[in-house]
Amino acid sequence: MLFRSHNLGFQLSYAAVLALRHLSTPLDHTMAKCWPARWLVPHRITAPLRAVRVAFSASLAAWMVSTPIVLFAFGSISPWCAVASTALGPLAALLTVIASLVVVIGWLPCVGAFLGAVLWLLGRAFLWGVCWVGTWPWCAVMRSEEHTSELQSPCNLVCRLLLE
Repeated sequence: MLFRSHNLGFQLSYAAVLALRHLSTPLDHTMAKCWPARWLVPHRITAPLRAVRVAFSASLAAWMVSTPIVLFAFGSISPWCAVASTALGPLAALLTVIASLVVVIGWLPCVGAFLGAVLWLLGRAFLWGVCWVGTWPWCAVMRSEEHTSELQSPCNLVCRLLLE
């Protein structure tokens, strides 16, 4: 079999997909209940805010499920991941679209040079955003060494952290 359940990539991928499928909508509904029922703000402003809330609930769901796996495998987590992925996600999507255009029509001299320059600028902006998030306090939280010998799976880690 090409992929096995003990493969870290398999665990992270399927955990994130399951979280997006089964947790993001309940999280969005919970966050929607926390918002005021009627804002005295025009719909053209509240609609983008709802889109940000939906994107944040998806990021938060994926973060909640993947965090125990990442903590067990690498010994550190980033509490700011959900916020950073919500903020940088649209830029990453735009980078992906432009990179795909470069692959398809980049052979045209003027178009390729223009798209390459745009891709470079957006890539620099994305890397600046990632580096900026890396300067936030509590950017990386490390697992203490006293727990590492007793841990055998991410589930044990979560149970131990919750029970202490």
